[in-house]
Amino acid sequence: EFSQQPSSGQVGALLAPAPQVSAHDASGSVLTSFTGPVSVALVSSSGSPAAGLNGTLTVSAVAGVATFSDLSIATPCIGCRLRATADAMPAISSAPFTVGTPSISFTPTSFDFGTRMVGSTWGGVFFFTVTNDGSSATTPDQFGFTGLNPGDFSIDDDGCLGVSLA
Repeated sequence: EFSQQPSSGQVGALLAPAPQVSAHDASGSVLTSFTGPVSVALVSSSGSPAAGLNGTLTVSAVAGVATFSDLSIATPCIGCRLRATADAMPAISSAPFTVGTPSISFTPTSFDFGTRMVGSTWGGVFFFTVTNDGSSATTPDQFGFTGLNPGDFSIDDDGCLGVSLA
């Protein structure tokens, strides 16, 4: 059985907590003597094999439990499952889970500073908002500016952690 079910997460992120598969004896107790290899594969919501599972796909059980600590999924899926197989044991499937793409938005999406003379200064202050739905690992220090002199721009306040990034 999946003693630790995979949980929903984001594309490219490690499945956390790490999925675990336990071997059981006829009475339902963990078969602690089992140390054989256990393999996992990704299946779609329809039950067909799906691509995009990354990490160590076969691990040896320790005291009857196989832990898959470095699995991630490269493509979005809804209702996908992990399917575990081991010699002399029936294949099992995890509970369904969802892997999505983080949602980040920018307001405004673009801004035109207009034509300025080389060497002139701009006294205006403009506010741009980055909104994260909470599912992305993006942090404020990952944003930057482009242009002829991107160093002329700065982020004065991240608006959430209260730290200056300039």
